[in-house]
Amino acid sequence: MIVIRGVTIAGKLTDIDLAVKPGELVAVVGSRGSGKTTLMRALLGQHPLDRGTVTLGGCPAGTAECLARVGAAGEAWGLLDRLTVWENLRTFVRLWGVPESRAAQLLHRLDLGGRRGVRADRLTPGEAARLRLARALLHDPPVLLLDEPAGDIDSESAAQIAFTIAEEAEAGKAVLVTTFGDPRILQAASRVCYLEGTLLMEPAVRLAAAGGGRTAAGPQAGAAPAGAAPAEVAPAGAAPAGAAVGARPESQPALPPRPVPHVAARKGDRVLLFRPEEIRYAYARDKAVYIETGEGPCGVSFTLSELEERLAESGFFRSHKAYLVNLSYVKEIAAWTRDSYSLILKDGEEVPLSKHRAHELRVRLNW
Repeated sequence: MIVIRGVTIAGKLTDIDLAVKPGELVAVVGSRGSGKTTLMRALLGQHPLDRGTVTLGGCPAGTAECLARVGAAGEAWGLLDRLTVWENLRTFVRLWGVPESRAAQLLHRLDLGGRRGVRADRLTPGEAARLRLARALLHDPPVLLLDEPAGDIDSESAAQIAFTIAEEAEAGKAVLVTTFGDPRILQAASRVCYLEGTLLMEPAVRLAAAGGGRTAAGPQAGAAPAGAAPAEVAPAGAAPAGAAVGARPESQPALPPRPVPHVAARKGDRVLLFRPEEIRYAYARDKAVYIETGEGPCGVSFTLSELEERLAESGFFRSHKAYLVNLSYVKEIAAWTRDSYSLILKDGEEVPLSKHRAHELRVRLNW
């Protein structure tokens, strides 16, 4: 368990309160320079506190006993650059006294088995991020502290990292993650807090919406300290206790309908507008992005990640680093081999499904 009480560092953090229970994944969102890395360093005992206390796994932060219970990794630290992937893990295998089979298992789990002999400073950013996570998990600690684990990396690596840390939380670890706002991390999180202006805030009101709860943004008015329990409100349209059915207090106006996220696309010399349900899938090719519709392929000005964010609530799924598919058009999930999959659409077209996305889709569909 992670317990932070009244932590203050002059000019960086002010009276921070936060508790993360075993089995929780808490995301701390903040802009660059907001103090996220300072908070992580304070939790690891690497930055002195002006006031407050921190305990991790029941031990005071910074003690040898505490560090043995924590797996930590940062956006730009945690690796020995001149060593290979395998040498990095084997070094920490010896330090922690765990079997080498544990390192081999993590390499396979994070799709680094084919990169064993590559030096860490020659890995892609996504591969390096996955290796940092593997190193943090090596001794199977009950607490994970991850500073921007999915920052500035390829989409497929970010999804794999989010899926892996969600699995670790489900297995009973207390997980605290900082992020600029990666949608995959936020989707996996049990709770989301906001660190801005030295203050850590958590939304105080959760508005229920079709398809799941949507959390009101913070830390503006209506937000509460991150250690406080959020207040729950009835779903939109439900009558408050003691009120007549159909009555709505003047202080609770109806929420406006969400606008349909139309997508503008170019087909020859025409600019067309498409509703989400008219798009079968989108794909990136030759540094351009296209959507497949009844009009055929049409070019868009969005990146695939921007399009994914725009269509996040319309049933779209990132099946591959270069493909975004509308699940309502999927007829079959085809497994060709143990690690080879694709999605067969209702019109017979085939869309790639990477093995890591297959894991994510399996969880999403309870398949």
